[in-house]
Amino acid sequence: MFGWGLNIVGFESAKIPWRSALGLRSIDGQSADVFSGAGILSTLLFVNYIFYRICHRAGIPAGESISQVIHLGSTVCILLFSSRTIFKESRVFLYNRVNTFITVGEVKFIDVLFADALTSISKVLADSQIIMCSISFVFFGEYFYHACSNSLVGPILASIPYAIRAFQCWLTYSNKNDQMQLLNLGKYMSSFPVIWISALKKDINPSEGFGMDKHEEYLQALWMYTVVINTVYSWLWDIYMDWGLGRPRFGGKPQWPFLRSTLLYQYPFIYYAIVPLDLALRATWSLKLSAQLLAHGSGPAFVFVFEILEVFRRWGWIYFRVEWECINKGHLTQGDSKTEFSIHEAAKKHLTQGGSKTEFSINEAAS
Repeated sequence: MFGWGLNIVGFESAKIPWRSALGLRSIDGQSADVFSGAGILSTLLFVNYIFYRICHRAGIPAGESISQVIHLGSTVCILLFSSRTIFKESRVFLYNRVNTFITVGEVKFIDVLFADALTSISKVLADSQIIMCSISFVFFGEYFYHACSNSLVGPILASIPYAIRAFQCWLTYSNKNDQMQLLNLGKYMSSFPVIWISALKKDINPSEGFGMDKHEEYLQALWMYTVVINTVYSWLWDIYMDWGLGRPRFGGKPQWPFLRSTLLYQYPFIYYAIVPLDLALRATWSLKLSAQLLAHGSGPAFVFVFEILEVFRRWGWIYFRVEWECINKGHLTQGDSKTEFSIHEAAKKHLTQGGSKTEFSINEAAS
């Protein structure tokens, strides 16, 4: 949530009409409300974490499980019943997204952006298996805890965001006959082998890299192939399709090589920086989804770092994805203050240079 609040600040600083692109009202998504909600949830998380650490140090496993249950329950209660603006807006937002999915309605850009954000927390969803197992321990005892821990709940939860996004691609293709959506569908389908081969590797040999026989070595190689394919596939799609970079024929000749003719952010170097950074951070995706990583002593620490890096990558990705949506779908001409300013400046600059030239300059600025 803090990242989304910073996204809003960045959009408004660059005069990007992001609410128009997402189909929101001008009063929706105020950054102050987002930061307020993020602060409340962060405080709740911190308090429950302190309770968890106290129980852990005291050697009270039941207390550790209870702290997780309390945190989950209190978070759900806040999201469902809080009267704060951000949480009321979140309830409406989630209802609309679920309703669109259930009724198989038109897939809008806001649905795409939300589903893409869910893919970035697929590991978090998989790790929620731990919370489910803790709940089973509190209410049903140790036997159910071990049964839950050894189940396929984790990889199933990790697969859900990609399944939703793949369904959206197929729905868009079916409704609009957009052939590119089939390629986009293939990108999300390439995520499933990474998740499920990793889960199979863990089931065969929980300690990755130790005592592998020939069959496990083949499985490891297959997993690496799927990782490389998915990472490169997703990275290229980010650049060319989600950000509109590397397409010199679109919208005229760009001033900067490889970039677009229209750039809404002031400094071109950030576009050059985000391309290799996106690849490097996408490469960590394969590591954070490894089901065997937790088997190592420092595995949980690595997973936490990788999840933070993925949130950072998605935060940066949203800036350029929303920017390209505004440019590609014409939202810049729909009451954007930056466009209006450009028209005003063009008129002022060319006012003394002849009526026809002034009219041409204004029309050119507006387009």
